[in-house]
Amino acid sequence: VIALVVKVEPVADLKQAIRSASFVTKKAGNTLPRTLFTESFIKSAEETAQYYAGGTGSIIRALVPEIILQSFKGLANSDRIIKSQDPELAGEYYILQADESERIGFYKSLIREEFAKKHSVYFALPTIADIEKFLPHLEKGIEPYTIALSSALSQKELQEKYTEAATKEGPLLIIATPHFLSIPRVDLGAIIVDRESSSAYRSNTRPYFDIRHFAAIYAKRSFSKLILGDILLRAELIAEKEAGKFIPIAPLKTRLQGNSKLMVVDMKPYKHKHRIDTLSKELREILTRNQASLGRTFIFASRRGVAPTTVCGDCGHEISCKECASPLVLHSGHLYICHKCGKTKDADMRCGVCASWKLVPLGIGIEQIESHIRELFPNLILMRLDSDAVTTHKKAREVIDLFYKTKGAVLLGTEMALAYLDEPVEATVVGHIDNLFTIPDFRIRERIFRLLISLRMKTEKYMLVQTRHPNEKVFEHLSRGTVSDFIREDLVERKKAFYPPFALYIKITREGEKDEVNSDMSSLEKALEEWSPTIYPAFIPRIKGRERMHLLLRLPRADWPHPKILAILSDLRPKFKIVVDPEELL
Repeated sequence: VIALVVKVEPVADLKQAIRSASFVTKKAGNTLPRTLFTESFIKSAEETAQYYAGGTGSIIRALVPEIILQSFKGLANSDRIIKSQDPELAGEYYILQADESERIGFYKSLIREEFAKKHSVYFALPTIADIEKFLPHLEKGIEPYTIALSSALSQKELQEKYTEAATKEGPLLIIATPHFLSIPRVDLGAIIVDRESSSAYRSNTRPYFDIRHFAAIYAKRSFSKLILGDILLRAELIAEKEAGKFIPIAPLKTRLQGNSKLMVVDMKPYKHKHRIDTLSKELREILTRNQASLGRTFIFASRRGVAPTTVCGDCGHEISCKECASPLVLHSGHLYICHKCGKTKDADMRCGVCASWKLVPLGIGIEQIESHIRELFPNLILMRLDSDAVTTHKKAREVIDLFYKTKGAVLLGTEMALAYLDEPVEATVVGHIDNLFTIPDFRIRERIFRLLISLRMKTEKYMLVQTRHPNEKVFEHLSRGTVSDFIREDLVERKKAFYPPFALYIKITREGEKDEVNSDMSSLEKALEEWSPTIYPAFIPRIKGRERMHLLLRLPRADWPHPKILAILSDLRPKFKIVVDPEELL
């Protein structure tokens, strides 16, 4: 087992603890007296572990690729020159809200300023597609001093580039996904986290922690600047700006409209007796116009498949997966697929409650829109980019490259496609988004608004939104481009309901056999009764036959980390999933 020594104490002070330990101690084997990580990195991992009720070791492992742990021998010379550690620089936290081109221009200036001070810069991006998009802009003129790291590299390339990033003399620009923050650069002057609202910065496997939170701690301990940037910053960051924790490094963009014409079309008249028409008159006109002028069109669909929900026309029962209690999604080829466990069922089945054959698909999926477009525009060059049609980053890149090379092409995609839209397109269309408004999550409107604003800023001429709810406030703010007003209103509503960032939530999930789950959650509720916990079933109450229950704690932010609660949580078995500051409550 690879181990890292983070603390040394005399045995004489620990004799009693050693005698009563449940394990046998042995002398350590071979040790490597080299610098594998900086002290500030290890201390940051310890502080992060405490905040997220986890272990320091698991945090470190999450931030170091396995191949690096196995192969990197560290720095033989651990007394390299460390940049000036000015205490006044500790905790310099900045935010930047602007469109992509403006942010890139600002980052280029900042990187050169840090290079002039002989400081390195770590530039974090959430996906490989983002790195490919930003790299050509940021490395221009400093190519020999730029290193890009991501899981797209082979193991050999990763080893070589990681070692180069750790050992090369002089300032470097390291552009990488955030899981390489372990690189032992002692000359780090700035950590930039762009597209900071991306959920990819949140770990969805153990340990459940937010890398943005770690980056803030690491920047403070390494006396570096932290800059968080996006087209629309998270509401939490705006609240922290108001509290004085984050400083705008440039005036925040309060309006983002772009140059495109926005049209919001009411789709209620397009519902017919036998089917829902997914193509409005305005959408057909855009496709006809772009086909004639050889302009490109991107059409967004929020759901995979043909229809995301199916109900029985006789008894109203929703058709769901027997293993997961998740709605079965109808796909082309007369096939139902559970997107949680992957189980499939033939579409020629009966209702499980009343045995009726009258199953009615509801909602609109990407395959339904594709079918309607091909039916009305058989000669259109139509491509699709979603996780069913494209399974790898390489294939996604091939699709997007072909789209931009082909005049008059139409790209139909889910949210996955947005990261690959490198260049603006003549027209963008939101084919269907209404189902997102029904998700019972306090962050959902912010997520929808950010998606729409991002799409509008990629649009040159026309943006069309098809919806059955044209009076939604989100569309009003989209029309005016009033991003600051939207966030301000959202924060007012969150404060009334004691939602984050005005409260800290801790979500504890137990999954397993029904009786065990109920018993364990009841015991935990009693242990935490001082803090008035709430127990409720998960939005998808069963996955692969295993019951799922949540327990939610709501605390004032100033009360966390709380020693008493941490002690209770640290005693829980691994069967419990503990998420501090969760992205969602479902």
